[in-house]
Amino acid sequence: LNGADINLPEWMFSKMMRSAKIRFTDHSLLRVIQVLGRFGNWRRVLQVIEWFQSRERFKSHKP
Repeated sequence: LNGADINLPEWMFSKMMRSAKIRFTDHSLLRVIQVLGRFGNWRRVLQVIEWFQSRERFKSHKP
């Protein structure tokens, strides 16, 4: 995740996140953000947060 191109299209980034097969709990998301932050990859941190928020918004619209 840290070494991936920051200019990936949104669909490709989403596919990469899903293929990681991580259960995205508060704890696991915090760990991902901490690791990326240690590498100074703040643009990727923002991308992960935006991806997670859009995923949660999509879930809330499902019946």
